[in-house]
Amino acid sequence: MIEKEQNIKCEPHWTVLSLKEYVCGIFQEYSNKVDLRFDLLDKAVTKAEMATDKRFDSVNEFRAQLADQSRTFIPRVEAELTHRQFEDRINLLKESIDRIEARKEGGNITWLYIVAVLSILFSVSAIIIDLLLK
Repeated sequence: MIEKEQNIKCEPHWTVLSLKEYVCGIFQEYSNKVDLRFDLLDKAVTKAEMATDKRFDSVNEFRAQLADQSRTFIPRVEAELTHRQFEDRINLLKESIDRIEARKEGGNITWLYIVAVLSILFSVSAIIIDLLLK
């Protein structure tokens, strides 16, 4: 550019044709630079779009995972119903265990009464036999 400006100053004889060629050359140079800038801008935009698409792909993948996860979770109403059913079953089992323990304790008391009655019978019979034998 500087050389051409120097050429302009040094060139004593300008013709319309040489001036046209000079101006067209300058315009062509600027046009090439503008085209290069647009190409570089286009590449930068394409790169940015690709990065954005990649980021949104990962976001969409994360959203899909959350949607899958929420579909596999048990609904609250169903979970509460199942929980109540388990509580009912546990209460039935506790009642059964309490009845079994009550029977067991009742059986122990019965044996205690039987042993006590037999002890009394043996003691009384022992006293009677001892009195009879004297």
